[in-house]
Amino acid sequence: MTFKRTKHNALIIDTETTMKNEKPFMAYHIGGCIGDIFSKDSEPLEFDFYVQEIISNPKNFEHTYIDKETGERKFWKYDSRYVKVLEDAFKNRSKIKPLRYVMNYLEKQIGFADSMASYNWAFDKQALKKTNLEYFNEDWKGSERIPNFCLMDCYANQMINNTYFKMVDDLEPIYKSNFLSHSGKNYGYSAQCMARWVFDNPDYTEQHTALDDSKMEFELARNFCRKHKKPFLDTFLGNPKTVSWTLLKKKLSAKAKMEKRV
Repeated sequence: MTFKRTKHNALIIDTETTMKNEKPFMAYHIGGCIGDIFSKDSEPLEFDFYVQEIISNPKNFEHTYIDKETGERKFWKYDSRYVKVLEDAFKNRSKIKPLRYVMNYLEKQIGFADSMASYNWAFDKQALKKTNLEYFNEDWKGSERIPNFCLMDCYANQMINNTYFKMVDDLEPIYKSNFLSHSGKNYGYSAQCMARWVFDNPDYTEQHTALDDSKMEFELARNFCRKHKKPFLDTFLGNPKTVSWTLLKKKLSAKAKMEKRV
């Protein structure tokens, strides 16, 4: 007797980056999960690393601003995340690796994967490319070896529908704010909002660490494929697109958004 099942090993990554300084979007924390998103109970392989070259230099975590009168860039404050980064890194020193080591590890995982993604694929892909360009003077193209997809694209266009809009509209104000954008003027479609919705946990808070966020996003990928496997294979896989917030503001149905996407 033979046993056959369809598998799809997706590499879901997350990057935490520097911000509000002269060289923002340097990926200082890179993490991910690789596993079968077609299986409801597979255990993914998890990893995360702190990039040695970046976290060892406090200037990468300085928030600065341009003085309007002098045109000079001036110090404002240190990134509040930096203390937690150093605390965790020194408690787990094996996580601190040179960028070359981290990228080689990531390349090996790509070799095992059927696809590569993140919740905001355009952001994470660009962070990896920008970091490699800064430190190695080369354009990183490792992700191009396998199909990519964007979970934000999947959820905003296929999952968010009239049921979601009605759910948000009917909530009490204290809970409704958990499902709105940061401005409070539009329906939220961040990974945090989607996790709150699909896992029925309105108080869930994203950890904003590379490993924890990639684990949550892996579960979002698994949830999406369980409900929309055919659109995943036919439409989203290998064809990541950016998301238009105006389509959500107009409360378009999933069907209408998918038609516009095509």
